[in-house]
Amino acid sequence: MFNQLFIFFLGIIVVSASHNVNFFRRDYKFLEEYNAFYKLHWADDVGTWDEAFLACNDEGASLFYPEDVDEWQVPRNLSDSPDLEGIFVGVHDELGRGDLLSFDGHFLPEFSELHVNNQDDSEPKCVVMSVNTGRYNIGSCKNRRPFICKKKNNEYCPTIDSGYIYSKTTKKCHKVHKRETTWVDAMHTCYMEGGILSTAIHISEINDILNMLTEGQQFFMGFRRIMPHNDLYSVRGEKIDIFARNEENCGVVAVNGRNDDCYNCNQNNHNVKYSTHDCNSTLPFICELEVKL
Repeated sequence: MFNQLFIFFLGIIVVSASHNVNFFRRDYKFLEEYNAFYKLHWADDVGTWDEAFLACNDEGASLFYPEDVDEWQVPRNLSDSPDLEGIFVGVHDELGRGDLLSFDGHFLPEFSELHVNNQDDSEPKCVVMSVNTGRYNIGSCKNRRPFICKKKNNEYCPTIDSGYIYSKTTKKCHKVHKRETTWVDAMHTCYMEGGILSTAIHISEINDILNMLTEGQQFFMGFRRIMPHNDLYSVRGEKIDIFARNEENCGVVAVNGRNDDCYNCNQNNHNVKYSTHDCNSTLPFICELEVKL
């Protein structure tokens, strides 16, 4: 099964991330009138307000609330289903005292009329928006509702994901995901973001991402063993010989805390060590995007 997944991913990464226009994730829709990308979570993908906030954060986006007078119409641009009625938006009364703030800490006067009338408890309240009328109501944050994630523009890389850092040296963008996951899930995340797991092995590429890495921490990279020959290949199909031949199947990189005793290190930078790891264990990982100038 694992080898089949490798073959599947090897097939799709050929379409890796080269974009002439701004891009975020394959499951987000760009709406030109708002210069932003959106994704609707609903049906089997609903959540509490906190779960909605964290789900958007995990995707590198933010929980949507209308910042433009007409932006309340966004949900109907994403779905015309009559079953979609009310969604959580990124405004809540975290302390349960009638102080409504956006998720990013802004006081929004237009929501002042929604202040909670009954102050007999301190339960947090969260704002729900009708997708048909744009009207707001306050409801329990613990209910499970649909929600929308939103991502604004990033002018430097061919994505609006500001987690990607552009390198003038390599003409690539890299993003370090500190969330831990398996190698296959890491590959899928990078693919959804329009890229691949990073294949950086040259000193110029590694130097550009060193300051993004945590010392001593291992990160999944875009290398894996192809059986039965025991050789490692990059997700670009290149045979790689910098990894030790052991029982593990997926490549990782780590920044060492010292320069000595560094087996299998980058020859030009002894702080960088390449090794292999169990593909089914979980580690943070590094994605990369090509930049077409």
